[in-house]
Amino acid sequence: MHHNTIFMAKDTSLQENFSELQEAFNSYVNARINYWKITLIEKVARAGTYLFTTFLVLAAATFIYLLLSLAFSFWFAEHHGSLVNGLLIAAGVYALIVFIIVLFRKNIFANSIVKNIADIIYEEEDKKT
Repeated sequence: MHHNTIFMAKDTSLQENFSELQEAFNSYVNARINYWKITLIEKVARAGTYLFTTFLVLAAATFIYLLLSLAFSFWFAEHHGSLVNGLLIAAGVYALIVFIIVLFRKNIFANSIVKNIADIIYEEEDKKT
């Protein structure tokens, strides 16, 4: 009988160790999941901030160009007598800018946006290597 008691004690000890190991593993998995959630939230927030800031800068630039176009048109009208011609010249400059942007859109926008967002996403991995 003494022999069975030793096996039962070892069996109980093994079950306790296995339970502790299982709890430690579950804690580790939960910690990793929480870490990745926090990392994802940080990266989404940084990417969103980048996109929002880019939008604000582009909106401000649009209003600045609009006001500069109006100022040019009124200046042109004052010196050359035709507001319509000044507005047409400003519209022609905008048409040229739009043409250039459409022609080089991937080089101007897509590559830089993708690069900046990729830098945000992969920043932590670069720190590890």
